Amino acid sequence: MRRLLGPVALLMLASLPAIAQETPPGEIGIGYTYRSYGLPAIQQPPSRLGLNGANITIDYNFKSWLGVALDADSTANTSNGANTTIGVAMIGPQIYPFGHKKVTLFVHSLFGGGRYYFRFPCTCSGVSGGNAYFTQYSFAWAVGGGVDYTIRPNVGIRLGQFDFEQVSFGLQDFGDGAVPVQNNWKYSAALLLRF
Repeated sequence: MRRLLGPVALLMLASLPAIAQETPPGEIGIGYTYRSYGLPAIQQPPSRLGLNGANITIDYNFKSWLGVALDADSTANTSNGANTTIGVAMIGPQIYPFGHKKVTLFVHSLFGGGRYYFRFPCTCSGVSGGNAYFTQYSFAWAVGGGVDYTIRPNVGIRLGQFDFEQVSFGLQDFGDGAVPVQNNWKYSAALLLRF
């Protein structure tokens, strides 16, 4: 039995590099995003609006545990002839607490800007085509994380990325200078191509 212990231990140590995954220098992903948007009081009820859309992510890794992430998405909801579209682009540090493995966990904090677009049917005077619209821009930030799964060395799947996002579209600013914030939740999934 003792004779077997040495070769088995040596075999286990030799297989450790096969368990570890090499850190990809970077990756690009494209996929789906769902945003639960916290509506300002002036637009309630309901208190939240669900929007569906697409996202793109670009990650660059400096080390096995540290990288930078660029995340951009556009989501939309159409109901009763009105269309709400929210697009956000953010960048920030991304940390891999356990390094890169077959299943890779990450957390990040992102900062950037957002765009709110609302189009609605209107028979108002001075409105051509029967639609009125307005657009607003805001600073945006998000904190969150997710899980990636490696299929092949150059292909992976983002099983889920969950973020708490905050924007400050001035939808309730009636001249008093108080611009409320909108608290949103986001879920994203994507196909990842690594280089």
